[in-house]
Amino acid sequence: MDKYQIIGLISQIVTAASVVPYVWGIIRGVIVPNRVTWAIWTAVGISLWVTTKANPLSDEISIMFATILAINPTVIFILTLWKGSTEPVKKMEKLAAVVAIIALGLWWQTQDAPGLLPTLLAILADICALVPTIRFVMQSPDQDRPAAWACFTVGSVLAIAGIQQWNLESLVLPVYMAVGSLFVVVPLVFYRVKNRIPVREWVWNIFAGEILLF
Repeated sequence: MDKYQIIGLISQIVTAASVVPYVWGIIRGVIVPNRVTWAIWTAVGISLWVTTKANPLSDEISIMFATILAINPTVIFILTLWKGSTEPVKKMEKLAAVVAIIALGLWWQTQDAPGLLPTLLAILADICALVPTIRFVMQSPDQDRPAAWACFTVGSVLAIAGIQQWNLESLVLPVYMAVGSLFVVVPLVFYRVKNRIPVREWVWNIFAGEILLF
C-alpha cells in the first residue's frame, strides 16, 4: 500500500467516523436534522454506490468511499423519521427535491459519458440537499453541531491529498465536498465563538460525567 492509498484509507475512516457525533446528537435531541436534505443525500449516496460497485474499474478505496456515502446519510435519514424537524416542508425544500430528482435522473442517463457532465449533475443533486441545511444552520445554529461537518471536511481534504494525478475530473468532487461542508461548519463555529460558548462544551466531556457534543 503506497502513501496515496494510506491517505485515501485515512480519509475514508475520518469520513465514516463523522456520522458518530451526528447520530448521537440526534438521539440526545441536540441536533435536529433536515429530513429533505438527508432524503436527497440518501438517494445520491445509494446511486453512487450502485454505479461504483458496477464499474469494473473501481478500486477498493472508491468502493469503500461510495459505501460510506450511502450508509451514513441513510442512517441519519432513518433517524429523521423519529427525531427530525416536524415543521412543514417549505417551498424551497420542495423545489430542491424536484431539482435533485431531475439531476439524478439525468446523471443515471449520462453516468458513462466522458468528461465532467456526470460529476456536475451529481454535484447539482447534492447542492439541492446542501442548501436547505446551510439555510437551517444559519437560522438555527443552536440545533446542530460542527463535529460531524468538521470530520467530513477533514476527510474531503485528505481525499484531495490522496489523489495521485490531479486533474479537473479527479478534483472537482472532493473539492466541492470540502467547500460545501465548510459552509455548514463556519456558521456553527461562528455562533459558538460569538456567544462565548466554552470549548469544553464543544467536545465529548467524558470526565465531567456526561457527554457533551460538539
